[in-house]
Amino acid sequence: MNTVTIIGLGYIGSSIGFALRTKYGSKIKITGYDSDQSAQNNAKKVGAVTHTAWNLSNAVKDAELVIVSTPPGVIEEIFASIAGHIDPSCVVTDTAVTKRKIVEWAENHLPGQFVGGNPLVGGLQGNNEEPSGYIFSSASWALVTPKKTPGRVIKKVTDLLDDLGANPFFLDPVEHDSFTAATVGLPTILSATLMNIISQSPSWHEMSKFSGPNLDMVTKPAASDPAISIGSISTNNDMLIDWINRSIDSLISIKSQLLPERMTDDNEPLINVFVQAWEERARLDIGVADRRKNTQDRPEIPTASEGMMSIFFGNRFARIIGGSNKKKDKNKVEYDRKRLR
Repeated sequence: MNTVTIIGLGYIGSSIGFALRTKYGSKIKITGYDSDQSAQNNAKKVGAVTHTAWNLSNAVKDAELVIVSTPPGVIEEIFASIAGHIDPSCVVTDTAVTKRKIVEWAENHLPGQFVGGNPLVGGLQGNNEEPSGYIFSSASWALVTPKKTPGRVIKKVTDLLDDLGANPFFLDPVEHDSFTAATVGLPTILSATLMNIISQSPSWHEMSKFSGPNLDMVTKPAASDPAISIGSISTNNDMLIDWINRSIDSLISIKSQLLPERMTDDNEPLINVFVQAWEERARLDIGVADRRKNTQDRPEIPTASEGMMSIFFGNRFARIIGGSNKKKDKNKVEYDRKRLR
């Protein structure tokens, strides 16, 4: 690979540039383009790209591979703009968190030249993280191929991921978007909703002094670039409606449990909500979130003593997951409900 163009020089785009320069050094030409001139200039200054261009047509001229790393909402316009300026052998890929619309646009404007990609390195970006060529090392990277995509096109993109040190896996656009609706889109919506609700309170000035780690973690997605958030949500709106409805039902259920007439001495229904959430989060943290019955289909779960778990997750975490001196199912995570008594 000798000539690559990166359109969109934010966190992901610049990180790809750094990774390729680390791999190939002066043997590769990386042309960068960003509608934000300061981002483009900075990418050249810090060495994420070797060249920049003033317009899209010049940026993609002679490129073997074009990587589009922009908010989803502008990708169709980019595809239309570059379609008449790239060589028929050129391959195009992207890094957006939704895929159905983007695959549709690619089939209209770039038939047989596109493979969709989604680097799973933290969901929506757009904050002030420093780009790094090492964030893709051993990271999973979802690939979505339109129908009748030539094998050479797919290979060009998998070769790119090999250069980045990423691990590709393939899935269809509907499956991909159903997953990202729940894991990226819904948290973004809930985060923005919470931030707006509390900040519009007349007491927000005083209330904000109490903000801490909990509020910070829950509202962090609200700090993502709105252009990225809106683009990702608007290209996956139908699947998000179902998840929003589920969220509303869950909140209504919790609200009903908080009514004075529903509160009991044991508060069992309310306790179940938080115990289940604790257990599921614990399973996610230690890599056993996979609930498939056939254990042969599951990734191997590392065996670890409570002492080793304490090193990684803390003594309290290891102790709560089932207590000391007990023979535990390595795929089973349960909260010690005796702590609630």
